[in-house]
Amino acid sequence: MNYKPIINRFRNARNVPLRSPKAEAISKDLVKRGLRHVGPVVINSFMQAAGMTIDHLIYCFRHKECLNLAERPWRHV
Repeated sequence: MNYKPIINRFRNARNVPLRSPKAEAISKDLVKRGLRHVGPVVINSFMQAAGMTIDHLIYCFRHKECLNLAERPWRHV
């Protein structure tokens, strides 16, 4: 992901996917390594919670703030 989140711009909550190709690839790798209960929906939810994907609807009050945080340069503390 090159230290940049995936930014989605959805207008309707029905358009927000439960899984993504990136989440499916991560899930498949984790299952191959022996982990359980790491399906693509769980991984996609984790990616949203960790800020790896921004799935706020464009009219959400947090959408603009999340975009501003995502566009800041990556800094290691």
